[in-house]
Amino acid sequence: MVFIFAFLIAGSAYAQRVALVLSGGAARGGAHIGVLRALEEQHIPITYITGTSIGAVIGALYASGYTPDEIEALMSSPEFQQWAMGIIDPKYTYFFRKEDPNASWISTDFNFKKKITSLLPTQLIKTYEIDFRLMELLSPANAVSGGIFDNLMIPFRCITSDIDSTQAVVLRKGDLNTAVRASMSLPLIFTPVVLNNKLVYDGGMYNNFPVDVAIKDFHPDVIIGSRVAQRYDKPDRDDVISQLLTMLM
Repeated sequence: MVFIFAFLIAGSAYAQRVALVLSGGAARGGAHIGVLRALEEQHIPITYITGTSIGAVIGALYASGYTPDEIEALMSSPEFQQWAMGIIDPKYTYFFRKEDPNASWISTDFNFKKKITSLLPTQLIKTYEIDFRLMELLSPANAVSGGIFDNLMIPFRCITSDIDSTQAVVLRKGDLNTAVRASMSLPLIFTPVVLNNKLVYDGGMYNNFPVDVAIKDFHPDVIIGSRVAQRYDKPDRDDVISQLLTMLM
């Protein structure tokens, strides 16, 4: 479900600065595209954008100059679904990971100097191709902006989480594609990203609806928020993903 709210901070004697806040919410985040389209149809210009997780993905694309139609076509394409599920196109296997030829039936590595926790997988979904595609989609705008998110077509803020200091981290500059990838790094689902010597994860862990960031950074006259997140169902004892999402979100 999408909730939209707006409040007036100043009078209407001049062009009002509008901040758009896009929440996290996984697949439900596609609703953000409808909000963007509705605002364009009503000729409401967006001055600033803040986003978390899927809201950061869509917000970064729009701030980089992609239209709602282009974003919708991208996110509804079979290719995007494959990227999100970690499915690598066979023709790109050599670029990402190719298993070494091995005549053995079963191969297991043992390293008794390592802790057992270091042998456990850190991700359920491989990120090789989504990393590459985000770079392909966002690097041109990032290069033109000089890595300063205020210099994008629409000034943008990306929210991530630092679990070491248990707080949200607001990204204002750097590699745009890396920032977006960090904002969607749900623990155990996607590998986290190292930024400024910090291991950062999905921004929804600490700030899933960054209205406060829009107010603090941009001081807008009007805020429009698209909130697609909702409380998750009761965790299932046989579904580790549902347990993880309930704990984190």
